Amino acid sequence: MSSPRYCRAVTHSSGRGPSSCQQPTWELQLAGPAGEATLTPSEAALIEALLARPGAATPVEALVRALWGEAAAADRHARAAIRTHVRTLRRKLAAAGLAGALATLPRIGYRIDVEG
Repeated sequence: MSSPRYCRAVTHSSGRGPSSCQQPTWELQLAGPAGEATLTPSEAALIEALLARPGAATPVEALVRALWGEAAAADRHARAAIRTHVRTLRRKLAAAGLAGALATLPRIGYRIDVEG
């Protein structure tokens, strides 16, 4: 399996008239052997936390902290949101040809396997 690589961050700004504030948003492109996938900021933060420990288990609490901070670590709704982000991230990884790169470790967390 090829190692995922970040190709580019794309910055957009959206304004609703001359007096409105423009807030930049961004997306990240992940390139795999079968193409690219666009990651949301939350998905990018999730994969960044997983890639900090490639091949090693990353507890769900650590992923919650990476996305929303220490205060959310014990929140069961945050844990459910991680599961949702993992599900959509898996779909995007599969579309980019990286199916199976993200493993669930029951009662522990998740692991991303990358080969250089």
